[in-house]
Amino acid sequence: MTPQTTLPDPAMTLDDLDFDRPWSEEVLPLSALRIDRKYQRDTKTTLVNTIGAAFDIALAGFIVVNRRNSGHYYIIDGQQRVAGARKAGEEEILARVFQGLDTKTEAQYYDKLNDTQPQLPHERFKAAFAAGDPLAHHIYEIVHSFGASVYGVDGKGDDAITAIAALRWVFNQGGDVGLSRTLAIIRRAFDEVSRSTTPAAFLKSVYYAVDRHEEIDDGRLARRIQETGLLVLKQRAMAFAARSADATGFYLALLDSYNHRLSEPKRLNPVFRRVMREEAE
Repeated sequence: MTPQTTLPDPAMTLDDLDFDRPWSEEVLPLSALRIDRKYQRDTKTTLVNTIGAAFDIALAGFIVVNRRNSGHYYIIDGQQRVAGARKAGEEEILARVFQGLDTKTEAQYYDKLNDTQPQLPHERFKAAFAAGDPLAHHIYEIVHSFGASVYGVDGKGDDAITAIAALRWVFNQGGDVGLSRTLAIIRRAFDEVSRSTTPAAFLKSVYYAVDRHEEIDDGRLARRIQETGLLVLKQRAMAFAARSADATGFYLALLDSYNHRLSEPKRLNPVFRRVMREEAE
């Protein structure tokens, strides 16, 4: 078995690696190639059609493949080109073939080789989770502790949380306690944590409220969210933001709802602070 080699960071192509290449270059039949959906993104129909319309095996370059110990070939990088080649009626493609990598290493290679490619937040999270990234696993475990699921990792059901970038942002800002407390309030308000109860801006705004106000009563906040309703909060957020229901608008709407019928000494005043911009996904 060829020793597994860790790709350097930042991401680069295989040709940039300065060592004895631990792969072979082969022509593989398209029919032999498989995709592991644990870490791979979905195919993009428009891109596949574009590739297929002008496919040239010489210009397509090498895809990256792992020949697992089972003997099956799994695509690490190049599934869009493979789909395009199939659409064009091709039967073979050029490949750089690793031997005997485990699934975790495949996912790590995929993540590095696609680091500069545009990916949706759930695609990046899915790849990081499959690669064994400890933060991704920690976020996943917290979400599951509230009876919820994560879009992409757990499939694409209607109840899976899609606000992946917001989940990561809250965790990066507040850690275990911040994310758990935020989700606990949402579950208390709606009896569930799901896609419909965790739009990204609202999810962030709940964290804003508990992070910026030490004196806030989580129980009252959850009750006022429930009584006001997410739709009304969104409408108020849009009015406060004057353009769209962003996290700051939702935060102001939450405080407005929280302060309803409270005496002046108990009312919470907005606290505005510079919030670090989350990393592009």
